[in-house]
Amino acid sequence: MDHQEVIAALARVQALRLAAAIGATLSGAPGTGDRAWAADAAASLEGLAGHVPGEAAAGAAAVAAALASGGDVAGPLAQLEARLAGGPDPPARIPLEAVAAAARDEAARAAARRRVVVGVDVTAPEGVRLTAASAGVLVDALGRVVRDAVAHGTPDGGALRLAFQPGGDDLTVVVSDGGDSRGDSAAAGVVEVDARRTAGLQGAAGRLAAAGGELAVGVGPWGGASVTLRLPGAVT
Repeated sequence: MDHQEVIAALARVQALRLAAAIGATLSGAPGTGDRAWAADAAASLEGLAGHVPGEAAAGAAAVAAALASGGDVAGPLAQLEARLAGGPDPPARIPLEAVAAAARDEAARAAARRRVVVGVDVTAPEGVRLTAASAGVLVDALGRVVRDAVAHGTPDGGALRLAFQPGGDDLTVVVSDGGDSRGDSAAAGVVEVDARRTAGLQGAAGRLAAAGGELAVGVGPWGGASVTLRLPGAVT
């Protein structure tokens, strides 16, 4: 498998698991208090739709739209599960380069939606492998951070800088943008700010926390935000 095929297989498995969780939650007749849950599930599906092929991508997007609007989910969900069935499984060890390529692709899609040009500069050691579970967490969380940076901080013609830093079994990823996406707090030199200031960062922080990791936001060397993701036990 090449890197794109590895991420597609990983995203397929993630989407199937998420579809099952959505179905189980819907069978419990969620009420208005579950809108935050629905929005978070929609955000995960939005990212996964960019990595799975063809009809499955359209199916994931349809379920995400239904969750976001409060419309019928059961029909699109059944179609999504059928479209995802039967694909290849991902390897147990995922190349770090594949996760970096997925983030680069996510930035390109986000930039296209915003109609801007954004580059992605990646620094990462070669030969590093991640557990499939950790890679899945990172594809989701890092995708949210990248989409947030493109939407709120990176100017047309600017670049995101992603630094992957393994340390023992742990992995740290630092995402820096070239704009001031955190407003006055970042300009004032605050080292860490509330990740809930955007839905994208809030969702990424929650995804990492559920896996035992953490997210911190500070000021980057180019004047914009610097988002640090830490995930223990990711490297295998």
